[in-house]
Amino acid sequence: MADDTLGHFLTFSLWQQALKLLNFQTSCQESNRHFKTISMIYYQTLGSTVENLQSEEYFEGKVANNLFYGLEEEFASYPYIVPKAGLGLRRYTFFTYPMLAVYYAVGLYLLKLSEEFINNYYNARQRLRSYYGGNLHFLDNELQPTKENIYFKTYYTRFRNHVRRETVGDVNNRIVMKLDIQNYYEEISLPMLLEFLDKYIKPSQKATMRFDTTTRDQIIFFFRFLANNNNGIPQSDNSLISSFIGYLYLVFGDLLVEEEINKIRTVVKEYSLIRYVDDTFISITFGDGLSDRAQKEYAESLGACVADSLYYRLNLRLNPKTRFFCLGDQSQLEELISGLKKVSPKYHLSDEQDDEPPANKIDNIFNLTVAQPGARCSR
Repeated sequence: MADDTLGHFLTFSLWQQALKLLNFQTSCQESNRHFKTISMIYYQTLGSTVENLQSEEYFEGKVANNLFYGLEEEFASYPYIVPKAGLGLRRYTFFTYPMLAVYYAVGLYLLKLSEEFINNYYNARQRLRSYYGGNLHFLDNELQPTKENIYFKTYYTRFRNHVRRETVGDVNNRIVMKLDIQNYYEEISLPMLLEFLDKYIKPSQKATMRFDTTTRDQIIFFFRFLANNNNGIPQSDNSLISSFIGYLYLVFGDLLVEEEINKIRTVVKEYSLIRYVDDTFISITFGDGLSDRAQKEYAESLGACVADSLYYRLNLRLNPKTRFFCLGDQSQLEELISGLKKVSPKYHLSDEQDDEPPANKIDNIFNLTVAQPGARCSR
C-alpha cells in the first residue's frame, strides 16, 4: 500500500466501525422517527446490495488505495438546499452509501485520535461543558453505538439545563454572552483543526494512529474534495460525524475563550462556557464592587477579544446575532430563559413533513444536481 493514500492511516477495523455506525443509524428509524429521513430511508432500501462493503477486499481494493476518487458513480456526493426556519437556506449533501462510509471512517479516525485528549484534558476543565448530540466512544477498539448515544435529544436537553442553571440564584453581577457564528460548518478549516490536534495529542497516540504529515495531507485533500476545494465540512441529515467534527473544532475555541477570560480573572468571580456544537453561552459572574457600567465594558471587551481570537486562530466570524444578557435586568433575564424553551431547528431534523414519497425526494436531489449549471457531484 502506497503511503500517500487513505490506507496510510485508515485501517480495515475503522472501516468496519464506520459501516457499523451507519447501519445502526439506519436501523434506528424503526423505533425513532428522528432517523426516518431521506438518506436513512434510502440506505435501508439498499439492503443486501451493499453487503460487499463489509469485506476486506472491498476496503483494500477501492478505499485504502484511493481508487474511490475515480469511481464517480459509486462514490458520489450531491449538494442540495433546504430552507432554514424563517428566512435563509442551508446547504446539505446527499451521499451515496459507499461515500458516506468513507466519510464516517475518516471521522471515526479523528474521534479515536482525540478521545484520550477529550476525556483526560478537556473534560477535566470543570468550567467547560459542551455537547454535539451524541456520545460516540470506543471500548477496546470497538465503537459503542447505542440508541441513546447517537440521538441528540438527551444531550441537547443537558445543554439547555446547564444554561438555565446560570439564570437562577444571585444573578445581579452576571452577564451571559451568546455567540453566533456565521456559516459555521462551511468555515471550518481542516488544516487548522489538524494543527491543533498535532499540538495537543500525545506523541505516543500520534505514533500509534500514524498521525503524521502524510495523514494530515490525506485528510485535508479528502475534505477539500468533498467541499469542491473550499473550507468546511458537509452537512447532511443525521450526520453524527459532522456534528462530532463541528464539536471537536470548537473544543479548541473553548480553550481560546478560557485564555481570554483568564486575562480579566482579577475581576471575574466565576465563569462557565456551555456549548452545543457551535451554539455557545459564556456566563461571567463579576466580583462585588464593580459597577454595572464597568461590568458591561469588561463583557464587551471580552466579546471583542473572543471574536478576534476565533477569527485569527480558527477562521470563524461572529455575526450580529451575538448577544449580551445582563441577568440583573429582569427583561433580559426573561428573554434569555424564553429563548431556551424550544429546540433549535438546526439540531432537530424533522425532514420535510409532506406526502411526497421518499423515493421521489431522492430522485429530485439527483435530478436537480445534474440539471444545475456548475453543480458538483464528487469526482
